[in-house]
Amino acid sequence: MITANLHVTVAGELVTIRPICMTDVAMEAEFVRKLSPQTRHYRFFGGVRELSPAQLKLFCEVDGRHSMAFVATVQ
Repeated sequence: MITANLHVTVAGELVTIRPICMTDVAMEAEFVRKLSPQTRHYRFFGGVRELSPAQLKLFCEVDGRHSMAFVATVQ
């Protein structure tokens, strides 16, 4: 399992790239809500407005062996 964070500077901003975790559920839900309708359609292949609790758990509860997802955050 990958546990280390990667810190990079992009356009003068410090960006942290790290594995997603269950404490990111609210951040992930907000991210999806703020996507444009077209982007949500392309990302989820349908008219998703927001993710269900089960979908959020699926996206954020990764084991690092069979599934993995990363988030990039800006300070």
